[in-house]
Amino acid sequence: MKRFIRFFLATVAISLLLCPYLAQAEFYVAGQVGATFPEKISNVQGTGLASGLSFSDLALQTSVIYGGKVGYFFDRLKWLGIEAEAFTTTPHVKQQAVTACAGAVCTPPVTTPGSDLRVTTLAFNLIARYPGERFQPYVGAGLGVFFAENHVAGVTHTDEAVPGANALGGVRFFLTKHLALFGEYKFQYVHFNFEEALGGPGLGISGDYKAHNAVGGIAWHF
Repeated sequence: MKRFIRFFLATVAISLLLCPYLAQAEFYVAGQVGATFPEKISNVQGTGLASGLSFSDLALQTSVIYGGKVGYFFDRLKWLGIEAEAFTTTPHVKQQAVTACAGAVCTPPVTTPGSDLRVTTLAFNLIARYPGERFQPYVGAGLGVFFAENHVAGVTHTDEAVPGANALGGVRFFLTKHLALFGEYKFQYVHFNFEEALGGPGLGISGDYKAHNAVGGIAWHF
């Protein structure tokens, strides 16, 4: 939570400092909240001393997602803009049966305890929109910096500053000249690596994280 707040406030502060240089642009700030519908963590592999082991996919829970964004659209190209957003979600790992394999030899399924997972994203997007007066559909894509914390059995495992992909699409509706509501779909992909996640030095796992998100929010356009 503290990391997310620092990221978002830093993003807003930098954007406000740039305001004098963006006078000819359409600058905006927004808040957003919604739900994360994660896929299973896939391609789960042992790392370090656990290299050579593979594991069954890990199911995750649906979670609340919330955050904010800042951006602007260019004056001469009103359909094109850039955006920075920060958001966090907690798609905890479910208690589930997991199978470990070494080559073609696999263990019987073993029930493992769930764990508390938090994923915080700082993303930078290129946005294209239909610049209508009231109704503005838009799409965007960019790179994200992902920070993950996994808490299990009183121990926290982290993977920080991991680059990944962020994509989105949505619709913005202006209630007034400056105030707008929006609904948005987001998708994230990143490969995480948690050292010592298997309970000992050098016993880690890695896997592919994919998440679908539905959010709504309110934006103020200057």
